[in-house]
Amino acid sequence: MKIQHNHFRVNEAWIASRLRTLDTVAGDPIDLYILMDAASGYVFGHLLVIDEVPSTEDTQALFEKAYTAKREWPTKLIVAKLDPALPVFQARADATGITLEVVPTTYLEDILRPIQESYEGFMTNTAVVASRNSKEQQQARSMVPDSYDPCPCASDKKFKFCCKPVFGEIVEAMCAFEEGRQKEAIHWLDKARGRVGETAEILCRYAIVYSLDSQAKFHEYIQRALEKNPKHPRAHYLIGLDHSEHERFEEAADAYERAIQGYPATDKFHLNETWNNLGNVYYRGNRVREAKGAWEKALTYAPHDELTRRNLRTFIYDNDVLPDELRKPSAFVARLLL
Repeated sequence: MKIQHNHFRVNEAWIASRLRTLDTVAGDPIDLYILMDAASGYVFGHLLVIDEVPSTEDTQALFEKAYTAKREWPTKLIVAKLDPALPVFQARADATGITLEVVPTTYLEDILRPIQESYEGFMTNTAVVASRNSKEQQQARSMVPDSYDPCPCASDKKFKFCCKPVFGEIVEAMCAFEEGRQKEAIHWLDKARGRVGETAEILCRYAIVYSLDSQAKFHEYIQRALEKNPKHPRAHYLIGLDHSEHERFEEAADAYERAIQGYPATDKFHLNETWNNLGNVYYRGNRVREAKGAWEKALTYAPHDELTRRNLRTFIYDNDVLPDELRKPSAFVARLLL
């Protein structure tokens, strides 16, 4: 059940939660925690966290600030179930006699959304974020993993301690690439490499940029990425794209399948994208039943993705050349099409 403001009296409950952010302090990625009154939505204060969890001292100071504002403790403190700072908040609740209530993250989405949107709007107009406020950057923010999700590069590290520190530079590089500014893209990638070293993810981004004018360099950087990390999903995805463009559909399907094996289950954006591309090469290779399965799998990761829906409608569900049983949506996705 989604938590709403009207479920509480003022100061009956406080919510401690982490907002999603791509921002950095002195080059280090941060997490932003807030403490708010559940009934009024009033935010008592926040914590900027460079390490994995807030310190005991900073957490105590934030709670004491809230107590000073209200002159009494709430009945309960609400925290998301999978929040890495849960033990810190449990200790603070125990120290103050507050009952801790642990809820699924989804229960907090509605009550936190205005604060999340307000924060993003504020940061967009400050120097903390990159100076360019392009559509691509806004899209990048929407697809960025949670700090504590497995990193999409398949390093087996958490995103915050792997690719997040150079996410801004990578976004800038890819925006410049899309606009045909190759030298600027390479500049941003050089900057990212200078901060975290020559990772498989950065090597893949160089491959993308160099693909504009040199297939040899494209393949060279992909190979170097796979030497760094043989299961790197983006490297296999890019190999799939290359095979697909040259109509080598079996090889493309094999590469996309390898990419899917590498992406963590939490990376719904890239899994949707890769399953959709896999469906495309299956279909172009006359493997229609497998194409349907791949596109339907893509839909489970992004139920509102119009590209996937259009592929299914055009080539499967509304294709009167196919047998009726094949045109019928599979049971596990039928509810997503309503």
